[in-house]
Amino acid sequence: MPRHFLQPYEFTIRERGIDTRLPIQAFDGNTSAVSEIARMFYQIQATGTHDARRQRVLRHHGTVRETPDSVCVQLKAGEYGIASSLFDVESGHEEEKSPTKADLFKHYVRFDAPSNATRAVVMLHKIGNRSVLNPLRDSLRAWFRGRHPLYVVEVSKLIPREILKRFLEEGDLTEIRLKRFRLPSDRTDILGTDGGLAEQVGTFYEVLRPKRGSRFRTPRFLNEIINGKRYTEVTALQEPDLSGVSVELEFGGSTKRVHLDDFNRFPNSLEVTDDLTFDEGQNPTFTSVDVVAQNLAGDFMRQLGMAGLDQDDPSQ
Repeated sequence: MPRHFLQPYEFTIRERGIDTRLPIQAFDGNTSAVSEIARMFYQIQATGTHDARRQRVLRHHGTVRETPDSVCVQLKAGEYGIASSLFDVESGHEEEKSPTKADLFKHYVRFDAPSNATRAVVMLHKIGNRSVLNPLRDSLRAWFRGRHPLYVVEVSKLIPREILKRFLEEGDLTEIRLKRFRLPSDRTDILGTDGGLAEQVGTFYEVLRPKRGSRFRTPRFLNEIINGKRYTEVTALQEPDLSGVSVELEFGGSTKRVHLDDFNRFPNSLEVTDDLTFDEGQNPTFTSVDVVAQNLAGDFMRQLGMAGLDQDDPSQ
C-alpha cells in the first residue's frame, strides 16, 4: 500500500498589482473566496477540467461539503500522454493503456478560513508522490481570472516548525552551498580579466563539505530555526539574509538539499497512513481523511493566530 500524506498550504487573494492580502470572506468587500471555491468545485463536478497543454485531468468524486467558513471535496486527478501496460498480478493478464487514458487518483481537498482571516488554510491529500496541487492551483487561478480579473490568488506551502526542527536536528549536515554574485580575486586571476571568463560569470557557488567520515556542526542560522528564533510555529516566509544558501542533509535514509531562501522546495508532507480507514479498493474513506484534516487544519489556524477559533471552544 502506498503511503498517504496531508500537506498544509495557505490560500491568499490580493488585488492585482498590490501586495496586501485581502479578507478571504469578503475580498472585494462582498464576495467570499470560500464560496467562489465551492462554485468552482460544483463546476468541476459538472464538467471536470482538461488541460490539453499540460495533459492533466481533474474530475470530481462524491459531493461538495460547504459551510460559511470551509469547503471540502474529493477530486480525481491524473495525467496522460504516454502508453503503458497494466498487469494483473493475480491473473497474470496484461493489457495496454493508450496515451489518451489518464490514471485518476482520489485526493481529499479542504479549505478553512474563519471570519476576518486574510488567508485560508488548505489541506491537500497526497498519495505516495502523486499530488493534486498543480491541477488544483491551475484551476483556482483560471477560475478567479475568469470571474474576478482584478484579483490574483496564490497557493503557498505552510512549513510547520516541527518539520524544520526534526529535519535539521535529526539530519546530518553534509554540505553547505553558498551562492555568490562576484568572483573572489584569486579565481579572477586564474580565469583572467582581460577578455577571460571572469567577466562573463553571473553567479559563483562555494561548496563546503566536511572531511571524509565526519559531519558539520550545526551552524548558528540553523540553530535559530531549530530553537524558534528565526520563524514562528508555522511559516510561509522567506528570509533575505539566507538568499543563495542551501544545505545538504542525510535524513530518513536519503540525502536532501534544502534551499533556505525558498521554502517551496522544503518538504511539508505529514504522513497520516496509520490514521486512515481504507475501503475495499485500498482508498482512504472520505470521513477518515476529513477527521484528520480538520484536526490538523485547526492546529495550523491556532498556530497562525487566525480569528474565529473560539466559536466552538471558549477555552481557545
